[in-house]
Amino acid sequence: MSKKVKNILIVLCVVIGIAFISIGMVFVLKPSDKEIFVESFKKNFSNIRNVGKDNVLSLGNISNLKEDLKLKLTTDTSMESNLDTASIKGDFYLDSSAEKLYTTFDIASNLEKYSIEAILKDSKLYHMVKDVYSKYYYTEVNLSNDADIEMDVNFTVIFDYFEEAVIEHVDDDNLTLEDKKITLGDDDFSTKKYTVNFTQKDVISILKSVSDKIKANKELYDYLSEMFTAVMSGNSLDGYISSLDELLENSDDTDTFVSYVMYLDGKDVISNEVAITIPSEENTITLRFTINSYENKDGYNNFEIYLSAMGIKVFSLQILGTSDVKSDISMNILNSIYFDGTLESSSSKFNLVLNGTMPGVEEDEELSSSNGTIEFLNLDLLMEEVVKNKEYNINLILDLSTDETVNINSVNKLVIGEEVPNIDVSNSADILQMTDAELEVFNKIFGNLLDYNVPDLEENINDIGKGLLF
Repeated sequence: MSKKVKNILIVLCVVIGIAFISIGMVFVLKPSDKEIFVESFKKNFSNIRNVGKDNVLSLGNISNLKEDLKLKLTTDTSMESNLDTASIKGDFYLDSSAEKLYTTFDIASNLEKYSIEAILKDSKLYHMVKDVYSKYYYTEVNLSNDADIEMDVNFTVIFDYFEEAVIEHVDDDNLTLEDKKITLGDDDFSTKKYTVNFTQKDVISILKSVSDKIKANKELYDYLSEMFTAVMSGNSLDGYISSLDELLENSDDTDTFVSYVMYLDGKDVISNEVAITIPSEENTITLRFTINSYENKDGYNNFEIYLSAMGIKVFSLQILGTSDVKSDISMNILNSIYFDGTLESSSSKFNLVLNGTMPGVEEDEELSSSNGTIEFLNLDLLMEEVVKNKEYNINLILDLSTDETVNINSVNKLVIGEEVPNIDVSNSADILQMTDAELEVFNKIFGNLLDYNVPDLEENINDIGKGLLF
């Protein structure tokens, strides 16, 4: 064999060797199906976790209000109905760091009208009904309440616990991948479809894992335990967590109980679907919850939510982009109640316009339109930044027609950074010293509105003081 031929063979071997090594490295470094699924799943949960920061109501500095908030809200709101007319007009000031609040407003209902002042400062809530009271009346307000604890509790870690627990229960046995063409709206997508099937035992194991991590977080557990006991009529959160052990022991670990499907267009998750299978003696019931979030053929964002039971659509919501800031919105509840309108959302403006209709009935012929439906709602909500990070208009027009026709018109201005006025309340007395005539007016104004009982007067007003601040 000539030297030239040997050299050529050596070069070929080197080239082939490099090619094999390169191919091998590609397969070694290529992420597995589970790794791709986990990365996309985490991205989904990150979006959910941050939804409060990036929602459509984030206007300028409103989304970044601080604890030392100072603001002034001026309102002119009126309501008319078949039975009554009412209005409220005035100013509301708040300084959260100084724990101060001041409001002066006029309220009117039919032929009655009252002018009211209220001041919260130095842990006392003062109030005055002008031309009725002889002085300000106050009640002590304990501002050091459980709200401080609530503000320090980090609830988003529950998402982390759930995310970790789900990922721990994903493996090659319950994860499948297939190429799938799907249609969303008017657009077709070639996707990677990831499906994870969980048995009843898997689901309870996930809940048990999340519950154990919550229990290990003392601050979070103490708060949730108190809330759980209040909501569940005395039953304890600890008892619920303990019951999971017995459920886990007796749970089915063969049949699919929950399926989670995720569709990837490239690296983007464009559709999520959760299906819960509930076996029964006669028919197996499947509840299916779907969220689609994708860019349409015009380059605008679409967002869709669907809930169905046994193939019947129970609820649907569609927000379909028509421009960078505008969308058409529609909602359907049980194929009986329909909403449609438009949504405009940007860093300086949020405008929601909705129209609601439902099927008419024979006795409502005068309310029904030509197509047999009743228009029961018209809504126009506008939030607009007037001066950057300083002044906002918040206006609402609402017409509601059901058994009673109600029309609400509310014009509001919110100003950030306004100081609470200093009000002289030296002429004041304990609220329990109100005269019978003053107490009668108090009950007429606040009793009907807030369902107070006179014997609990001081306790009720004390609760209001907390609510106004927190």
